[in-house]
Amino acid sequence: AGMDLGETTKLLEELFAQAEEAHQILSNEDERKNYDFILDRKSKGLPTDPKVILEAESLFRRAQVLFRRGSIPAAEPLLRKAVELNKGEPEFWAYLGYTIYAVHGKNSIKEALQALQTAEDGAPQLDCIFEFQGRIAREEGDFTVARRRLLKAMELNPNNRDAERELRVLNMRNEV
Repeated sequence: AGMDLGETTKLLEELFAQAEEAHQILSNEDERKNYDFILDRKSKGLPTDPKVILEAESLFRRAQVLFRRGSIPAAEPLLRKAVELNKGEPEFWAYLGYTIYAVHGKNSIKEALQALQTAEDGAPQLDCIFEFQGRIAREEGDFTVARRRLLKAMELNPNNRDAERELRVLNMRNEV
């Protein structure tokens, strides 16, 4: 309106710029979805920086390769770092849980099971959680729980060859 508002002019310009940016985000469906996604992650204390998320994913993939090759102790620090960077990824927690147990044994069962529970709370449909719980139960001598967990893994993913192999081991040993 051509009015001289003095020192408040700069503040008002900033406020109007923020209001315009908010309007653009809210009126564009894709922008709104991205904004909501970031807000949701922030509210859960999860990373929003794509570099951090990608670094965590890269660490996890490297750890997963080591895990599958049987180098489980070498996978543990990578999994711990991946979880530290992105605490909201259930698959990271699942692999970390089993890795902790595989590396440290009975002394770490509480920490291992807590990590697997965190994974299950985040993604109850993730078959590897139940596979790992089944493996631990079998190794601990709880064959009934082992069978139940491995069958759940197979129900969620009929192509889970590791769970299928574990079930065969249980059946061959007549441990169930």
